[in-house]
Amino acid sequence: MSQFYKLRALSLVFWFVFLTTKVYAQSPEPKGKFLQSLEGIESQIYALPQSSLAQIESLEEDSLLQNQPKDLLIRYWLAKSTVLELLGRDKESLAVVDKGLSLTPEQSQEHLLFKLIQIRAMMGNRDIDTALSSLDALLETSREKGDKK
Repeated sequence: MSQFYKLRALSLVFWFVFLTTKVYAQSPEPKGKFLQSLEGIESQIYALPQSSLAQIESLEEDSLLQNQPKDLLIRYWLAKSTVLELLGRDKESLAVVDKGLSLTPEQSQEHLLFKLIQIRAMMGNRDIDTALSSLDALLETSREKGDKK
């Protein structure tokens, strides 16, 4: 009787390994490469912004942005806007922030991060009045959402 259970367990393990391998083999390579590159960029944004920007631009050149899931694109635009803002390229950062904001739900953490990067870029662009106005609007929205809870 125990021999029967051993064979049954062995066949289940075989099918699990077979199906798992098949699923991994079917996953598209560009997504894996894109995710791997994005994680590398995110890990060094603040330490090496110039290098991060070069890696971001190479992702664009390789056309890896096409057909990526929305959450990876949001992370990509967040990384790119952060790097551009750190390098003092505020106008470019603002353009990238707009792309990211169009993908994020309004009450998400990523939306808030994009808004804060936008405000910093506005300040770096010497657009202080607009930055303060945006910050006031962000604080007001935060208060309204906090009062409802």
